[in-house]
Amino acid sequence: MTATSDNDSAISATRERLRWWREYEFWALLLLVVGVYFTRPTTLSLRGEESRWGNIAREMLQSGDFIAPRQQGVVFANRPPLTNWCIALSMTITGKFDALTVRLPTLVSTLLTTLMLYVLGRRLLSRTGALVAGSAYATMGQVLQLGRHAESEAVLTLFVTASLVGWLACYRRGAAPWITWCVGYGFAALAGLAKGPQGPVYFFGASWLFCLAFDRAFWRRREHLYGLACFVAVLCIWQVPLIYTAGFRDAMRIWFAETTGHIAIAIPLATRLTHAATFPWEALGCMLPWSVLLFGYGHRSVRDALGDLRRPAQFLAIAMVIGLLPLLIAVYARGRYYMPLYPCAALLVAMVVEVCVVRAKERSLHLVWYRYLKGASLVVVGAALFIAAVSILPSWSQHPFAQSPAVVAGFALAAALTVWICRREWSRSSNPSAATTHWAALSLAGFCGIAYTAVIINSLLARSGDPRHDVQRAIAKLPSEARLVSFSTIHHLFAFYVADVDGRTIERADPVAEADSVSRTWEYFCINSTELPRQLPFRWEQVATVSVDRNHHEQPKEYVLIGRKLSAGETIAQEPSGKFVR
Repeated sequence: MTATSDNDSAISATRERLRWWREYEFWALLLLVVGVYFTRPTTLSLRGEESRWGNIAREMLQSGDFIAPRQQGVVFANRPPLTNWCIALSMTITGKFDALTVRLPTLVSTLLTTLMLYVLGRRLLSRTGALVAGSAYATMGQVLQLGRHAESEAVLTLFVTASLVGWLACYRRGAAPWITWCVGYGFAALAGLAKGPQGPVYFFGASWLFCLAFDRAFWRRREHLYGLACFVAVLCIWQVPLIYTAGFRDAMRIWFAETTGHIAIAIPLATRLTHAATFPWEALGCMLPWSVLLFGYGHRSVRDALGDLRRPAQFLAIAMVIGLLPLLIAVYARGRYYMPLYPCAALLVAMVVEVCVVRAKERSLHLVWYRYLKGASLVVVGAALFIAAVSILPSWSQHPFAQSPAVVAGFALAAALTVWICRREWSRSSNPSAATTHWAALSLAGFCGIAYTAVIINSLLARSGDPRHDVQRAIAKLPSEARLVSFSTIHHLFAFYVADVDGRTIERADPVAEADSVSRTWEYFCINSTELPRQLPFRWEQVATVSVDRNHHEQPKEYVLIGRKLSAGETIAQEPSGKFVR
């Protein structure tokens, strides 16, 4: 009778986990991500490599070649093209070529990763734990930054999460071995198509090491070979035509150029040791404010209370260590390279909350969560006071974080509401409640989202340039039907906004072969400032200059010069200086 009752309880719990779409926590996470990431998505101009990936996607649509990524017709052997495919799909659906279209795959990837953490987290955790996992990932500092820009990290993170957490969820719930391995390897292959060997290494290292340590029989099953076959098949769909189209050398460069570029050889030992010692702290800083809860594993009582979560926690910890090791070796690695494993950290954070709030029977465990909320509340109050001070005090009026009175008032109100909700939670330390825990996690996540979406974006906007306006002003000086050419690959930000403003495509030309007026089919050209001064084999005049710096400078570090080639006998009052002129 007891066994039957226990079996019925297990079946009921499983059915409850499968009904995640009926749980308000899932929809709360959806609203959180939409509110944070889908508001002000194009307030900041394109930055970093965003415009490059947009240009490659646009060129794919124009040429019909979706195999080899190209810039102005030249193969760009830097990374596989899955991110470009996603942007091209976004352009096809919207019919536009602008900043929102380019960033849409990243925004959707961030949303899907957050919701996936909740859905797969429900296979391991309660509704409270799954909610904390999704909230933590969506509002980590680095995710708030890169989760809205058209870089490859968000897409890569989506597929790395699907491979690692998907494999873990299938393994933990006793799914058929062939399904477990095919899920892991299939999504690992897609992660490889997003940014190269990084994603597959994470899955291979984590799953193999975990199985060899705890379940060798599962690793030796023949179904494991089915997963490997799935991995190879997914990669070959793109790799085989790539070798045929671009050649073996460029195919290998696409996979390994970026990876090998970050591994410097002639680096002093002291620099290497300094990087290895500081990078883990940098990674933890990128995951604030939630990474503080990872120190909960330093308490023996927390580790002892894990129970059936011990094996999943070990798998996630192994994955994070596997991902950390190569970044300790690569001296120039940055915290953003660790972002694909932030979801693993979010689940580990959720497990701390799970054992300290949901499963805890001792008040000492409750205190881990409540002390964290108290500390977070102090930081929230400090942030609100800081923003108010730099915005109100005359001596700090030019501070980059100075805000308008409306933003200061709204930010202070959000801080007060967050502290009030968190205080309600820690005041119930002797009688924890799931509802108050949910509200505390969501309020803290919401405050982080507001801090970035309002305050930080405003501060970045205050010092950012406006390349679209500058390009629009420069292009207005050219005849509407005039061809615009470059003699090498022009800066991707300039090329993007030229296409965005009036749909022009900048073609490549040979200045030597087309130097004379007979063979010339173009009149206007553009050239990167890094290529100046350059002796061109013809006389020319300067038409306009466009800054391509991320931030506004009176004298930019990088700019694009637009010039006009003079016809034979044509005179000009002043020789071009080749310098930036605003």
